[in-house]
Amino acid sequence: MDALISGEAGVALLFDGAAVRSLHLGGDTQPVSRRPEEVGLLLGDARDLQVLENVTQEEAHRHLEAATRRIDTMHLMLILLDPKLTDDTRQEAAVEAEELLAGPGTREAAEDILYAHPLPSGADPAGALTFCSGEAPRTTELLSQLFTRQSLIAEVQQAWEQVPDAEIGSAADREYVQATFVREGLFRSMVLLREAQQAVDGFLVSALLNREVQKLTSYRAILQSWVEPFRRESARPLEVAAAADVIAEEHVPYRRSFDRQDRFTKVQLQKASIVGAMKARDLRRARSYVSALIDLQTSGGLDPIHACMSLCDLALDAKSVGMLDLQLELSQTATKLKEDDAWSWVQYADALLDAGHLNEALPAAESAIVFGALDAGKTIRAKVLRAMNRLGEALAAYDEVIGDFPENVVARTGRAETLRSMDRLVESLAAYDAVIVDFPWDLSARNGKAEVLHSMNRLVEALAAYEGVIVDSPQNVVARNGKAQVLRSMNRLEEVWAADDEAITAFPDDADYLGIKVVPGFTVGARTEGWMATRDQEVVSLFLHGDAEAVGTIDSWISRAAWPYQRRLSHVWENVLQNVRLEVIRLLGQGKFRGESSLRTYLWQVVSNSCLDQLRSQGRWQWADLMDDSVSAPAPPVTGGHEDRDPVQRMLGRIPAECREVWRLIAMGHSYREMSRRLGVAEGTLRVRVLRCREKAIALRGELLAGRRK
Repeated sequence: MDALISGEAGVALLFDGAAVRSLHLGGDTQPVSRRPEEVGLLLGDARDLQVLENVTQEEAHRHLEAATRRIDTMHLMLILLDPKLTDDTRQEAAVEAEELLAGPGTREAAEDILYAHPLPSGADPAGALTFCSGEAPRTTELLSQLFTRQSLIAEVQQAWEQVPDAEIGSAADREYVQATFVREGLFRSMVLLREAQQAVDGFLVSALLNREVQKLTSYRAILQSWVEPFRRESARPLEVAAAADVIAEEHVPYRRSFDRQDRFTKVQLQKASIVGAMKARDLRRARSYVSALIDLQTSGGLDPIHACMSLCDLALDAKSVGMLDLQLELSQTATKLKEDDAWSWVQYADALLDAGHLNEALPAAESAIVFGALDAGKTIRAKVLRAMNRLGEALAAYDEVIGDFPENVVARTGRAETLRSMDRLVESLAAYDAVIVDFPWDLSARNGKAEVLHSMNRLVEALAAYEGVIVDSPQNVVARNGKAQVLRSMNRLEEVWAADDEAITAFPDDADYLGIKVVPGFTVGARTEGWMATRDQEVVSLFLHGDAEAVGTIDSWISRAAWPYQRRLSHVWENVLQNVRLEVIRLLGQGKFRGESSLRTYLWQVVSNSCLDQLRSQGRWQWADLMDDSVSAPAPPVTGGHEDRDPVQRMLGRIPAECREVWRLIAMGHSYREMSRRLGVAEGTLRVRVLRCREKAIALRGELLAGRRK
């Protein structure tokens, strides 16, 4: 069902089909049936409306409690600041506020509202602090910081008022957008960013990725207009629109009738068309539209910074739909259009990181820092160092970012992830806990904490942590995947299968991401032992003969089983997955799977043992990139001569490069459709290639083993 929450009105309206019910705090918490005409009376003039979709009654109740605490705390602050009220009333307000602020997240929620507008002129801050003295330290700290930040709050509010009505809409639309920004903490974040004299780039990325913000019409244009005055002060100078008009008129006389609003409209329409082409996976059309957009935003002597901004926005869109090659292409084009644009370098470094080009990503991040994107640039540099397995340097880099920008939740979460990769699990857990205390809404931190608890074998706590994320965010596939991992570690396999069934039913479009695939004949809920044994043998046979569906199923099981080891083996991850798949081919080809357990459990054990062996061997082996023919693989320990060399390694040395490339893409989790686009090969041709590569590998391995026996 859906819900409409208002802390001001103290009510949650529940909409389940045609039925309407209201939920209230205190007393009887059971919902009350309502007529549609009563909705307006229940909400009154409330301006903090929050729409929730597909929620349970318990979730709606929790959101209502949080909204009510936020409003109550704000009202108590206003009572404290009102000199017209009696001393006893203000004193009591200080005590009540202190109790509320002890609750998790209450202070941040109150600041979200208080930082959205300067205090009224008649406020009495000195008197408010007097009533808090000695008895309300939390309230004292909140008020003290609120008072010292008033000039910054006024700047942010003034910038908000300057956002054109043409981008937002009516006065009611502006009020609704502002309420959403307040509830999501954007005003507070902007104030803290201004206080730290930090570039707006990191804030803008975070805001653009906010799911609630994305529901707003023209949210990108609104955010861009809001932060524009602060961009002009940063290392990323922007020409104001009026100046662009002057340039166009001075250098292109025949464009004196240039209409700035018309150009803006054309740009927005062009960007919408590009995003549409991305979603349709029409790369040719997207590139054509991008070229036209660049011409539109650079013609007539216009500063290319506007085109760079558009390209960076589009790079984020490409990333969101999984088109990483296009993301890389767009961000690289932005850096070439304006070589000193810091944000373009941030986007380019991020795209290189996503594409796995780590040696190129590091200098791109350094360029972002040099050109002024200190917060975002240093954060992406730390991410790259972690991906390169230079964990000590990554930890130091994250510490540097956090020292300069303590509110950077991405850096703080990244630091905790780095500690986890270094197997400093106790420190990692403490770091995640600290992030969750300051940013309880951050699901990455909560999932990370759950993963650390899993690694520490604190399985009951890990399970509870994942379930807490799922309750707050039912569509969080990372938490669902993590929960299944914990259940498997607890040997509660039936619950793992049940969780998969639920995920397939609820999120059919995310089944690949969850690592769940169903081959023909597999029916959700079928779990009898005889059926599973028969089907498992059929899958093995189909897999060895190159059947695409069977290959996809086993590949997804392998990827899911290997997932817990990905961070600790990130520097050799592609090689690890490739070797695991070859080991699976070897074992299944020799008939090692005898049906004593399910095929999925058998593969899980094989993958886990292979990854653990790799972890144990770290420090004794130096891995070479299979795709780099200039680097020879290190020889294994010499024990008796050439015949003892690992036949799998010898086989890889003789297998064609095109096969290694296909296996690498499969190991990365790409579908046949994605590999077809990436390699420029028809999907049907690619399926044949995979089959032939497998046949070559099996034949080569047979030759090598036969030679070894001789």
